[in-house]
Amino acid sequence: RTHFASLRELRASMDCQLCMARVVLACCGALVFVQPARACWATQEDKCIEQPGCSWFTINWGAHGCPLCGKLFGDQGTVTGCRDWNYFSFCNAQLASPAAAKYKAMGGDVTSAEFREAISHYELTYGWRDGSQFVKKQAACNYWCDMSPPYSCQGQVRARNEIRGVNYGSRFVPESYLHLPKYHDLVACVWIPPQTDGFEPSLCDVASYPNAGDRMKEYMDTNIKLEHFHKMRDNGFDTIRLPLGYWNLVDDDVGVPDCPQSQNYPDGCPNSWRQRKLTSILPAKEYTTRIDRIFNFSQRNGMKVMLDFHSAPGGQTPNCNTGCAMAGDFGFYFDTKSNKDVAVRAIEAMAVICKRWGEACWGMELLNEPAGIGGPDATWEAHLDRWNLKAFYEQAIWASRKHLPKEKPLVINEWACWLPWWQQYQPFNFQQHGRIVFSTHLYHIHKSVVDQTISRAAFKDDLDRIAKFYWGTKYDFMISEYSLSGHDSACGASGFDYSSFLNWFVNQCNQHGLGSMLWNFDGHADFWGPVKHSEIDGKAIPWQWIFPQTPRSHVVRAQSHSPTWPKDQAIWPTQCFESPTDKRNRKHVAKQQFFDQMSGIARSAAGGIAEPEAFANAAVGAIQEATTQWGHWEPRQLFSGVCFAVGSVKAQQLTSWGKPPQQVAAASVNATYHALVLLRAAQQKEERKQTDEELKQMKLKEEALQERKQVQQDWKLKRRQLHHELEKVGKEPGSHSKEQGTENEVKMPDDYREVFRQLKTFYSRNLLHTRHNIAY
Repeated sequence: RTHFASLRELRASMDCQLCMARVVLACCGALVFVQPARACWATQEDKCIEQPGCSWFTINWGAHGCPLCGKLFGDQGTVTGCRDWNYFSFCNAQLASPAAAKYKAMGGDVTSAEFREAISHYELTYGWRDGSQFVKKQAACNYWCDMSPPYSCQGQVRARNEIRGVNYGSRFVPESYLHLPKYHDLVACVWIPPQTDGFEPSLCDVASYPNAGDRMKEYMDTNIKLEHFHKMRDNGFDTIRLPLGYWNLVDDDVGVPDCPQSQNYPDGCPNSWRQRKLTSILPAKEYTTRIDRIFNFSQRNGMKVMLDFHSAPGGQTPNCNTGCAMAGDFGFYFDTKSNKDVAVRAIEAMAVICKRWGEACWGMELLNEPAGIGGPDATWEAHLDRWNLKAFYEQAIWASRKHLPKEKPLVINEWACWLPWWQQYQPFNFQQHGRIVFSTHLYHIHKSVVDQTISRAAFKDDLDRIAKFYWGTKYDFMISEYSLSGHDSACGASGFDYSSFLNWFVNQCNQHGLGSMLWNFDGHADFWGPVKHSEIDGKAIPWQWIFPQTPRSHVVRAQSHSPTWPKDQAIWPTQCFESPTDKRNRKHVAKQQFFDQMSGIARSAAGGIAEPEAFANAAVGAIQEATTQWGHWEPRQLFSGVCFAVGSVKAQQLTSWGKPPQQVAAASVNATYHALVLLRAAQQKEERKQTDEELKQMKLKEEALQERKQVQQDWKLKRRQLHHELEKVGKEPGSHSKEQGTENEVKMPDDYREVFRQLKTFYSRNLLHTRHNIAY
């Protein structure tokens, strides 16, 4: 015992090279061989990562164990413990490469779910002490295989509890390019102001119309559906990001948003009057009801919600995602005291919602995409002052922490070019601010690219900044938006392998943070909504295989129908996907079915009518009654389909009656032309009806405004007359006079009391009547 105690003291005092020597001690007549001391040695995680250059490696057996792990690494002593290994290369060099060689020797396939799940059991912790607290970066291992040539596989780190997120965007902050259902009804006949440079109208422009609230409620209720959450869950997503605007959280504020006094606005803010209308659409409680509905749907499907403050008063960016598209480099003016005060109140209201839903709320993002995508050195754009932004974040964090515990994540969104600025100052700490997570958005904003290698290389600089920030700061990190845009072509299918790109991109994001969130769940174009669409360019997106295997999910994954990777063939064979030819054939079949249905209706409605115009009248009338069954077809497709069906059925009818070809052709053309005339007339009638309704509403509004103006003028006249009469009273003997210094008040005669009463009655009645007209 004495010898071993002295050995511990000796090890503590000797330098590293001496410690590595083999020490032989004679104890009680026996030889004891003491193994060389490692550079890193500890039996506990915290003690290990305290040592410079040391990381803690362990195995998570999970609820069902890992039989294959024992076969690959025996007692696990060779791949666990406190080590000086490079934490970023451990998963490949020390773990996956030797394991893959051994598994192949056993006759196994390294692309199988069994092998990938076994690698996912191994985890690591890297960190350092920051004052009285440990800063820990935790990760797990993943065996990733590329879906593009040369189809290589390798081990890599990934987030231990990875966020597999998707944005449920454009519900409360409609964005025109997504074109969700009922969007055209929301913005129908809305005037586009010149300040938008001809862009599509924004929500703030809809607010000018009397029925804006009804439009918005119909739009939200159409696009918040329980089946959406079933779809997300079945594809492996576990977190939803929900973008909100300040008008969804707080009610009307007079004079907000306002405009900063700056040389950039010599003629005043050109868009402030538009933004001030946003809070007049609906009261905040109407939005809160639907926010709670989304939480309920998510909770029922085992998912969490991250609330995102997407749109700030005055706009933190000129984009339409603020609720009001504003053109120009200076089309935003969030950075004023009153605007930021309202924003803090809105964020606090968001924190109250998050607190009410407890664990179902993952956390909150405090501001979306602050202006400055080019970074601090960009001269081609304006950006928000980051010191002012830091001060705003501190206020927002303190307001949120009144309701949320320190462990609940608060997310600061920033463009990748600004990450070095935040890394330099690192202004937030757990003791004062709680858990702070940074995020960024990654988009392919360059020229459309369909080459896989070039597409991946376009993100290299941003991914390098993210890796440096995540592994070099005390903050967690995530990608809260990325999309598949930027790879389409103008002529239809581009041939770009979206599945291969997603498989690479998602597994890049989860190496340097908590995970990623796709933008968006749905959209008019398939690359804006690949979760709802399920396929892009006719090829299915294999989400279950793109997301890494984990110990907590491998049982569920084993039950899903995933493609089998044949041995000795390219990984992820092209047979798994629909080819462009198959896609064209499928669309042709759908069009043929549609035409057959149209023809059947025309034949049954007008089969016995000989005269072409009467034939077309009967056929088109019957088809128009049934067009609600084909709401997904565009008007152009409906027109061509109906006309073609009417002409074909008429030709078949006359041919079966034995008419000569010339008569058949003439009658068919006549019926087709008349069908087109009827369809155009019906369309024009509907357009005129909508236009008349809008003109009627505008006329009522104009009359109401004129009436109110007249009431105000009458009131000013009567007030002037009353003031003149009261001045006469003030000049009478016994009236109040400062020169005389009397304290006696003037007693108002009864006739002037009657004047006041009449004025009050007149003004109140007329004002209420005018308000009723304006509301109507």
